[in-house]
Parts: sequence; C-alpha cells; structure tokens
Amino acid sequence: MGTLFSSFVLLATAFTVPFGENLHYTLRPCAGGVVRVTCGGYDEPDESLLERYGFIETLKPDDAAKLDGRTLSFAGHELTVGEKGGLTLAKGGVTLMRTAPSFVPATAPTLHRNAGFTFAAALQPGEHVIGGGDSQREHLELNGHSGQLWIGHKGCHVPQPFYMSSKGWGFLFNTTRRLSWDVDCSAKGEARFAVKRQMLDGWLFTGGFYGMIDAYTRLTGRPHLPPEKSFGLWMIPFYGSDVNALQFLTAGLREKKIPCDNISLEPGWMETDYDQTTNRDWSRMRFLGCDAPMWRGPARILTDLLHSNNYNLGLWFNCQWDLTYEEIAVISHWLSVAGYKYGINEIHIVIVLNYLICKHPFIFTEIEPVFSALSKFTSYKVFTIL
Repeated sequence: MGTLFSSFVLLATAFTVPFGENLHYTLRPCAGGVVRVTCGGYDEPDESLLERYGFIETLKPDDAAKLDGRTLSFAGHELTVGEKGGLTLAKGGVTLMRTAPSFVPATAPTLHRNAGFTFAAALQPGEHVIGGGDSQREHLELNGHSGQLWIGHKGCHVPQPFYMSSKGWGFLFNTTRRLSWDVDCSAKGEARFAVKRQMLDGWLFTGGFYGMIDAYTRLTGRPHLPPEKSFGLWMIPFYGSDVNALQFLTAGLREKKIPCDNISLEPGWMETDYDQTTNRDWSRMRFLGCDAPMWRGPARILTDLLHSNNYNLGLWFNCQWDLTYEEIAVISHWLSVAGYKYGINEIHIVIVLNYLICKHPFIFTEIEPVFSALSKFTSYKVFTIL
C-alpha cells in the first residue's frame, strides 16, 4: 500500500495569532513575499494530498519577517489579523486585499465539527480576478462568473486552486476537495471561494501577475523537459480494437516512419466496459483468445511486441479514486466491525488510522487495495494508467 503518512511542509519561521472562539492562524512567511496561512483549533488540519504526493516544494523561510501584535510584516507588506479572523493585506499604507463579512476560515475549532471554510475578499473598483487552471474555457477573467473546481470530462481536465487579483495578491488553496467559486456574480462585490469539511489552509501571494506566477511555480515545482518520445503522435485506436488490429496498426506506423511511440486503449480493452472493480481484466474475445483463466498468451505477446518496438502502452482504467480510497475502505470496514456509528466524514482520519494500525496491524492484508490490483498489468509492461 505504501507509506500512509509523511511530513508536512514546515518552515522554521512561524507565528501563531489567536482569534474568535478557540481558533488561531499559523503564519509562515516565505521568501519572495509568500505567506502560508493555516487555520487551526484544538487540532491541526490533516496533511493534504498536495503535500502527501509531493506537489508542494519547500520554500525558504523569510527570517526577516516580524510579528507586531496582530500584524505580520514581510517583504514590504503587512498582513493584519482581525479579532474575528478577518485578514487585511496592505503595502505602504495602501490596502491590497480585505476579507469581506462573509469570510469564514472555519466554523468550529475541531475538524470533525467544522463544516468548511469560505474565503471571501471584498473587491475594489477595477479589480480583476483570474485563475483556476483548466477549469473552464470560455473566458480568462472570472469577474461576473461562478463555478466549481473539480475534475470533469471535457472542460475541466487540470483544475488548479490558485487565483490572482490585479490588485497584487493571490491565493493557492491547499486542497483537492471540490471548491466552489463566485467572483462578483451572485456574491456581488466579492471574490468568494468555499470548501466543505476543511479549515482554511493555503499560501497568500503578493506582487504582480508575473511575480506571483514565478513564486507559484517555485512552490509547486517547475516542469522538466519531457522525454523525447512524448513529443510525437499519441495514438488511441478505435474502441473495439483487438490484438490483430493493434499489431497491424503499430507495424504500419513503423513502416511509414510516422513518429508515434504512445498507444493507448479505451475501456473496450476490458472484459466489462468501464469496470471499476479490482477484478478488471483483458477482454477474453479481443485479447486473450479463449476462456481459460490461466491463458494469457495474446495479451503477453502484444505487450512484449509493443515494448520491443519502443512503444508505450496506456490503458484507460477510468479510476475515480485516489490512494486515500484504500484508507477510507479500511476505516469504514473496521468502524463497522467495531460497531461505531460515526460516518467516515465525521471522524479524524489520522487518529483513527493510527489507532487501527496499533490495535489491528493485520487489517491491511484483509482488504484488497485498489491500486495493488494494477500490478498484474504493470507486469505486462503497461507504462501508463489513464
């Protein structure tokens, strides 16, 4: 199953500012005019998937930053925390961002009681907001529009919870949950971003668009040059392709010297269309040739042939879960066995997992992990899971 827990991205310089009823912010100023803003209460937020899977780099701390009362001074800016948790960002006495009355960093000081957060900034005259990555393709400016940040087929392939304002501030939300956004649409005069069942956590950016993008890519990591074969043609044959059709296609591409090194199969390669169980397997008619469960000849020959001819083979798995699905399955199973009535969204996942690992160290061998079931395909030299 792999490692369940890893370290948070922590910085040496951190300041705690209390507000409201038993809530507080942990402010971690970073070099380049960036501040990590984390809301906490009696317990701290769980590690996010962005951190767990290495999407976030460690930025150097801003050791020159200072906290005076409720105001953090950093990189020529001042971030002030109100008594009820409101935030005001200023530079040289000029307000760049002030949160609106609807701003709510958390609804309760404990994770299992917290209903979520709403980051709401009061828009100034002439202020424009952009961001969200590939979340919609109709307009660059978000003013006058609303929507949800969530991966979806045809239109939202690479959502990014990062937004920037023309007034010199931006925010990257440290979340992979569904994010609802509304910029001067139904929320008139506000830029509003809301996530359920999570306390506010993210990075506040300062500067112009170019400077904020530069800092954002330092935080999230800058792209490396892809392998040479990725620049060629990517081929997806028709849905019902079988072993013979693929052999004919790949041989023809090489014979005609067409630069293609990547072949991907749609869900028709599976015995059951769009099979999302751990029992998914090659179509017996198209890729195995007979019903004998141990006979893997045609599929093995095909993958070996593609590999020897320098092709990458990708299989469309239509996976709808990330790795934490395995953890949720384990927790739900053992909560049921133990007779607990709590729902999976009402408990602190890290605490329960630690308890279960100590009390029942064998549990991870009793439930087949979703992603472990993919090993029978990686042994076929399948390099891409779509």
